[in-house]
Amino acid sequence: MPCTYPKHTKSKEGIFGPTPAAPPASAIPAYKPAYYHGRSVTSQKHKAKWCIGQNGEYEIFLNGYGAEAFIADGSVLWHHCGCECEVGQKGQHLAFFPVTSNDTDPWHGYPVWSDEVGNQHALFEKWRVNGVISKQVERRLSKGQI
Repeated sequence: MPCTYPKHTKSKEGIFGPTPAAPPASAIPAYKPAYYHGRSVTSQKHKAKWCIGQNGEYEIFLNGYGAEAFIADGSVLWHHCGCECEVGQKGQHLAFFPVTSNDTDPWHGYPVWSDEVGNQHALFEKWRVNGVISKQVERRLSKGQI
């Protein structure tokens, strides 16, 4: 069964989330899908591509950010459906959202394999303890198999 995502509204600049009209203390930062990671882009062959739409990208970002799925450098690493749904065109199940260099810049993200993000065993263990993933999925993530 394919994963479904709720519809979110983008600004005319193509940004999801807070706008200049939003309160300054908004808890969720802005997110702007990067065109070169889009599922329909045929150039940029060296870039990871989503197999889901922009609403899905944003929903995964919201869930990861909300769950405080941060790695050491402040980036967000998350999944969808407990790593059961693919998010990347090459079968990736994880999404990586690198921390922005400027706090006012919108975030963006792309699909990754677990072996592309270094040793994140503590985060994977947190997901298991919180009932987000099974012990088997945690082991496979830690071994770089997902």
